[in-house]
Amino acid sequence: MGLFSFFKKNKHLNSQPPPGISLSYTLLPHWQEIEKSKLEYIKIEASTNERLGLMQSKFGGLMYLPKGFAYPLDTDGRYMYPLAQINFAEVPVLNGYPEKGILEFYISNNDIYGLNLDDRTKQDNFRILYFEDAEEEKAEKDFSFLKDLVFDYAPITSQMELRFLKAVDYAGISDLRFAKNFGINFYSWTERFGDREEAVFEEMSEKFSGWGHKIGGYADFTQEDPRYGPNEDWILLLQISSQHNDIMWGDYGVCNFFIHPNDLKNKDFSKVMYNWDCT
Repeated sequence: MGLFSFFKKNKHLNSQPPPGISLSYTLLPHWQEIEKSKLEYIKIEASTNERLGLMQSKFGGLMYLPKGFAYPLDTDGRYMYPLAQINFAEVPVLNGYPEKGILEFYISNNDIYGLNLDDRTKQDNFRILYFEDAEEEKAEKDFSFLKDLVFDYAPITSQMELRFLKAVDYAGISDLRFAKNFGINFYSWTERFGDREEAVFEEMSEKFSGWGHKIGGYADFTQEDPRYGPNEDWILLLQISSQHNDIMWGDYGVCNFFIHPNDLKNKDFSKVMYNWDCT
């Protein structure tokens, strides 16, 4: 076969993955299919930093609250663990997500991190707060009631600074939207490769798992996506993955918060779905 005939027969080679994504000869013909699943998201890089201001985005540490606003309590009347604070003024603009305001995530200090398996949207042992017009001069400064409190089950070992980068997600092999994008679920899709099935499974798992801290994009799970039935169109609000010795969900799992796009548009965070799992 001549060179011209080769490229004519393999038109898919005209569409190449972007820098940073290298595909095997087995997957390269399927890049156009993978590319159609593209989603913009915000990648989050987290690093330990004990010297952060009250208004800054962070994992762990003291969160912004307006003066006089009651600190979140769980069903046992205990102070909740301050899991994450996102100040959207520090975040690149992402379509559909707030462009300002402070969004906060709290979870109960127990061995299941406040997870409610019967109703993952019931904010009794987790809480989401949003302050659209947060002002530092109106912030509560007295958190002395937390000074001697020990969070025995905190998944994060110390306060962490967050850096936000706009990025692109593809495929999301654990995300239920894989079947919507590709027509079949991930396991059935890899079966089409016959004796290359295992190699394709491993390559896709390595490059398109959805792992990592993020806002938006595809979610990752160590078990299965909890969105099904009426919740299938809910999108990822925040994901926090285990990270070395700094963050640990069970035995190196991942935590997700989901929201319906209409609620997100309306900045209504009263019906957020909270999930975490591990192997």
